[in-house]
Amino acid sequence: MLKLLKLLLSAVMFTSFVVSDESGGTPPEEDENIEEVNDTKEPMKGEEIDENEMNQSILKEEARLSIMEQEYTDLSDSIHDEFEKELATNPSSILTEDEMETLEVGGDFVAKNKLLREKFENFRDSKLAEKKELIDTFSKEIKTKKGQHELISATNKFSRDNPKINMDDMAEFIQEDLSNRKKQEFLNEAGEDKYKFLELVAKEMGTGTEKEEEDLPTDLTELSGTSAEQFNSQEEASNYLARIGAGGR
Repeated sequence: MLKLLKLLLSAVMFTSFVVSDESGGTPPEEDENIEEVNDTKEPMKGEEIDENEMNQSILKEEARLSIMEQEYTDLSDSIHDEFEKELATNPSSILTEDEMETLEVGGDFVAKNKLLREKFENFRDSKLAEKKELIDTFSKEIKTKKGQHELISATNKFSRDNPKINMDDMAEFIQEDLSNRKKQEFLNEAGEDKYKFLELVAKEMGTGTEKEEEDLPTDLTELSGTSAEQFNSQEEASNYLARIGAGGR
């Protein structure tokens, strides 16, 4: 199952790719920014990735993000005071010598006010932009991890619900046999439902899921509403099923 997770997390699942008419084909290149599932470690709970551990990690990072956003708000509220303090204690970090001279000597009041306003805006933008960039980057990282967590949860659940399906075989099928056009078709049909995508792949593989197998009648003669007890031999039953298109010799 780890092989399937690595494949889906890398690029094949729930991402855009070029649709091709050819069967199989080479999958898209892996995104270096996406974390790989480390298959060198012994997986927990059989072959499952520990969803709870990953969820706890996400919750901690969301708490950290909340603190960063509050710090940004506090900085926005106090940026004018910080500018005045910097201007009073270290004016050369904000003004050139010519600009300091312009402010010190008498002159156009409007021009001085404009200069100070421009310097404040530059100071504010540089301070806030750096903080905002950190918040945006961290927020994207959390979003990526949430997507990975949803995928892992769906894959774990699918594996539990369908123990007869070999998840490594499914990974190979997606990578080597499933055409890009079929992948896109399944992605469109599944939408955000990752479990549904796996169901569609299993059906395409011809393995079916546990639920589909449960829905099949145990006796093929049930398809016609006729009981096998009405026939004198298995051959008669087979002939009957062949005539109605439900089976054959």
